[in-house]
Amino acid sequence: MGVGILFSGLPGRAFSRSGNGSVLLDFEDALMEALCDRLTTAGAEARGLRLRASVLARASVAAMRATVAEYHELPAAEQTLETARGLLRRAFDMLR
Repeated sequence: MGVGILFSGLPGRAFSRSGNGSVLLDFEDALMEALCDRLTTAGAEARGLRLRASVLARASVAAMRATVAEYHELPAAEQTLETARGLLRRAFDMLR
């Protein structure tokens, strides 16, 4: 699943529900699992690993949600791929 869907259509589409849950919650969970794998491979301490991965995943999705909301507030002429990339960069810079 790519994040492009978040920037297409109306803002509400990004937060819609799938058959059995939230698309974003599913994305958070998948991201958490990927982060767990990556942190384990990088030699991170096992204690608290899932919590760390969960916090990072959910903060990342929150940054994307805020970016999507900001993007859809822009005039149509400013809603470009370059603008979306810039907003994402700024949002993730705020998490560092």
